[in-house]
Amino acid sequence: MPSLPVCHARIPKLLDEQISALGAAWFNNVDGPRITSDTASRWGQLLTDWLDDHSLALLVRKHNRNRGTILASASGRLLVPTDNSPAQWVFTLAYEDTCPSKHELTEFLASDKIPVAMAMSKEEKASAARKCSLGKFSVNRKGWKLAHARGIGFNSSRSLGETDDQDLRQHVLAFLSPTNLFVVPSAWAGLAEVESFSKHFRHDA
Repeated sequence: MPSLPVCHARIPKLLDEQISALGAAWFNNVDGPRITSDTASRWGQLLTDWLDDHSLALLVRKHNRNRGTILASASGRLLVPTDNSPAQWVFTLAYEDTCPSKHELTEFLASDKIPVAMAMSKEEKASAARKCSLGKFSVNRKGWKLAHARGIGFNSSRSLGETDDQDLRQHVLAFLSPTNLFVVPSAWAGLAEVESFSKHFRHDA
């Protein structure tokens, strides 16, 4: 009986062009929810202002069953570990051509009105300082999968407490910038993670 072979590189290469063509078709499809360039620009400025104001905590998608807690970075910047909920919040508001002002953002952060988790366990809630759930901002409830055109991972395996400001800045911009966000039908969730598909949604593509 033959054993399972190692996946050969030629297999994905044979399909790469077809996957890329599907990504291009979805990018150009009028039924695909898109964010206007004007709204994306306003969000870009808001994110820059947020990053530049060190009195404001940053939301980061890196957690270990500690969503909603408050940590400190290497420079002392306050950080709140989250799942993908803040990105869904951004996409939903941006799609509606809504962008908070810096003052509104500050109030949202202070009053725990920006979702940090889709749903928390009892253990997480017990230690969380921020507990806002995704709720009405969920794109999943409407049949979509939110994806990032470019990877949002950190450049090192260091803990959040050891992460430097430059890595945090790059992460937050990739994580929350509308120019790096797109949705696909939930049934296509896996395709959204394939580089030959997602490359069509990159801002510089």
